Amino acid sequence: MLFRVLDLDALIAEQRNALAEAAAREVSVETEADDAQPEEAEPEDVGPEEPGSERPAPEEPAPPGQTPVEGDPAAPPVESDPDAAVAPPEPASPEIADGPPPEEPFELDFEAVEFEVLAEVESTIPGEERVLRAPIEPGWLGRRLEVVVHYEASGASGEESPPRALDIAPPLPAPDGLDLRVDEHQVTVRWSEPAHTLPVGHGSSFRYELFRERGESEEPVGQAYTASLADVGTPVFGEEVCYRVRLVRAGADEDFEVPDPGPGDAGEASQEWTSRPARVPATGSSASNVGPLSAAECVVPLDIYPPPSPAALRVVWRPERTELSWEPRDASGTDDLAGFHVYRSGPGDAEPLRLTGEPVRIPAFDDVDRDPWTAFSYSVTAVDGADPPNESRPTRPTPAVPRRPAVPPEGAADERLNRR
Repeated sequence: MLFRVLDLDALIAEQRNALAEAAAREVSVETEADDAQPEEAEPEDVGPEEPGSERPAPEEPAPPGQTPVEGDPAAPPVESDPDAAVAPPEPASPEIADGPPPEEPFELDFEAVEFEVLAEVESTIPGEERVLRAPIEPGWLGRRLEVVVHYEASGASGEESPPRALDIAPPLPAPDGLDLRVDEHQVTVRWSEPAHTLPVGHGSSFRYELFRERGESEEPVGQAYTASLADVGTPVFGEEVCYRVRLVRAGADEDFEVPDPGPGDAGEASQEWTSRPARVPATGSSASNVGPLSAAECVVPLDIYPPPSPAALRVVWRPERTELSWEPRDASGTDDLAGFHVYRSGPGDAEPLRLTGEPVRIPAFDDVDRDPWTAFSYSVTAVDGADPPNESRPTRPTPAVPRRPAVPPEGAADERLNRR
């Protein structure tokens, strides 16, 4: 297993300086080429004038207002219009005060840093997964660690895996202040966010990982980028559950740019400075620095949540009985419903009378123990299997109005006489 430790800041500064020096050399070469102007030719020595030779007469300047015509001395002079508009000279291009435009980001080159042997691991089982735990040297903090696995089989030439990178950060703090909120559908975990103590690194981001402990088992719940996460699902009531959270610094999924801070010398002319941002290859989100787990926060969820009330209560009066039917509702979907209770209230009753000693399991009930000629109202509740059970709110009271027949049944008149 091979490794190398990269100081990104030093590499960026070194390669920026190299680019600046190369640009300065190009400017120097161009300047020297401009300074090498051709020398002016000396006047030709024609020697003394021979007798009888004639020198050409100097040309006389044209009179004002006339323009000489070349090639035809007899041509009439062309008069110029003194009132003609003269085109103004084109303005010179303004100089750019902010210097040259910024260049494209240069790709950071790691090739100058060689790999060293980190460890030698033997394996005789094909496909075996091996784990190497290496201590972090103090000088690695704030730098990038790249690891390559070099395979060798029975002395043959080996192959190398693609490099994997990890930005080494100082120890991450453990979150604290865990707070648990329980309801019938989930446990919400909140904690304090130590944002002011987090180290800063190139292209990295921070996330939290939440773990649930129940009995001897521990399992991950999920990840969050804020200091809160819900463990969705009906809690196991009456059983202790604990939660821990840790902070993870994840690597960058994509390449990121490091901007050029600008000229270091305040007196340097801005026209001489060219911005040179650097593009740093990503480490990938699989590369991460993991902080310690927080202290455990535990809770025993209690079932204090009643099931929803039944729906669509129907009451049918018959001379021999009153028939009731309804529709059950289990909003949680956990089959926590244990049954139903039926209540009846009549004229002068202060409170409804419960007709069921134990919850009935089916959504129907027949009331046979009542006066068939008295108007009663009925309501139904749902109960769960908690200890003690939670009972829902009753349905809206539904009346059962007796329907007297046109001819009283046989014996009904004698019964009314006896009552008198």
